[in-house]
Amino acid sequence: MPRELLLQSVLVGVCTVWTVLGFWAVRRRERRAHRAARAGAASEGAEAAVPPITLVVPLAGRDPDLEDNLERCFRQRHPDHRLLFVVRGAHDPALPVLERVRARHPHAPATTVVHEGRGALNPKVDNLLGAMPFVRTELVAFVDSNVALDADFLLRAAHRFAERPRLGLLSHPIVGGAARSLADRLAASWLGGPMRAAVAVAHRVGRHPVVVGKAVVLRQDVLERLGGLRQLGETLAEDYVLGRLFHEAGWEVDLAAEPVRQPCGGAGLRRFYARQLRWAMLRARLQPIAFALEPVASPWWVLVQLALWGAFHPALLAWAVGLEMLRSMGVPWRAGHRPDPAAWLLAPLRDAVVLAAWSIAPLQRRVRWRGTELRVSAGTRLYRTVDPGWRPSLPPGPPLALSR
Repeated sequence: MPRELLLQSVLVGVCTVWTVLGFWAVRRRERRAHRAARAGAASEGAEAAVPPITLVVPLAGRDPDLEDNLERCFRQRHPDHRLLFVVRGAHDPALPVLERVRARHPHAPATTVVHEGRGALNPKVDNLLGAMPFVRTELVAFVDSNVALDADFLLRAAHRFAERPRLGLLSHPIVGGAARSLADRLAASWLGGPMRAAVAVAHRVGRHPVVVGKAVVLRQDVLERLGGLRQLGETLAEDYVLGRLFHEAGWEVDLAAEPVRQPCGGAGLRRFYARQLRWAMLRARLQPIAFALEPVASPWWVLVQLALWGAFHPALLAWAVGLEMLRSMGVPWRAGHRPDPAAWLLAPLRDAVVLAAWSIAPLQRRVRWRGTELRVSAGTRLYRTVDPGWRPSLPPGPPLALSR
């Protein structure tokens, strides 16, 4: 067999196997969700037996749909839960929104923590560190403010930890919310299709837990024994490293079958590209070999390569369309979510943006996150980029709990 024909066959074969594996892995997760739902229905009267849990929500700016997302936090059905909202700076625009929502729930077990920073370079970790002194339960859920939870989120997670004593950390996949722009549809298609399939394959086939930090539930006492959040403060991929921390210590790290919804918020293509670039920078520094092979997962990229070699055939176009429908529509459908009918038509544009970010991510050295510019090195280690006007500040003071 000629070398070029062999290479073409390998590309087509790898892309096909990877796409089918993703569909299969998500399907297995969906079956687990049905079994868990039946088990939950059988133990309907056992809510009082679930362990208490604290929901920690870091706030930073006024995200789209923030008020609705916060409202959902106050509607959790868990019988013994606490709400902990944490923010850096008393003038953050998220605070008035939070207070407006809290006024509608005067008896909710909620605390707002305001602090001036804990000295970590990672902005999210720095914010979360301000909340940790106020966590009093064994279980803690870290949920981003741009995530929409359903009312049973905490209850389902607590049941799972009660049933599995060796479960140390549970992360949740993400699906996109209502699309308001072309970029929203691209983002939703990426989250619910290729990204969800890749994470499911890593957990199911590779036995390599990949934690997505949008919604994570863990055992707080175990985290403290393993060194606490402070050790993640100089790492950009804090969620991935958090998962490895539990996994290497012998605790189970699992991926929930039930996703959380992230409203896309009317973002433009530039923001979609910037987010893809930041994620690509993480993957390039954490798993460089797997990162180098990522384009092969795109049927459209493989089709273009075959066309450049003069091997294009109508049957290959049908193959690419079929795989993309499985990838962009079959995966979310199998997971129990209605896919965008045009997802497979938008996939070439989506993959072009993703591959553009992929191509320059290894060369990108700096990232801007929440207004802070940082240098990213091997293992996503962070370094501060100091400007000439920078002056050392006093050590941060203790966080202040505004209300309970």
